[in-house]
Amino acid sequence: MTDAERSHSWKMVVELIRQLRGQHARSNEGRHPMLCKNSGPTDPSVPSRPVTAPVMLTSKETARRLNLSESWLAKRRLAGDGPPYIKLGGAVRYVETSLQQWVKAQQRISTSAS
Repeated sequence: MTDAERSHSWKMVVELIRQLRGQHARSNEGRHPMLCKNSGPTDPSVPSRPVTAPVMLTSKETARRLNLSESWLAKRRLAGDGPPYIKLGGAVRYVETSLQQWVKAQQRISTSAS
């Protein structure tokens, strides 16, 4: 194959790729936006929300924030009446928002109320 033939072949390959990319973009027009990689919001009146991972705290961080001991948290996990937690493999994590909700639920007005 000569250099001229090789150059012509590459030009054909590049043109074919461009055509396929154009067809791919057109083929996604009727698909659901969540199924398309580079699709934006379809309805401009709906604000897009950034996806954020929840803030997770270790037992040590949680104990420090609640001014409690790590052993108290461990005992409450065992008893099932402490703050909600997540177990990822062997690691215990507390989701910050769940922890805040649990603290609010612990609020009492009277010592006689349970």
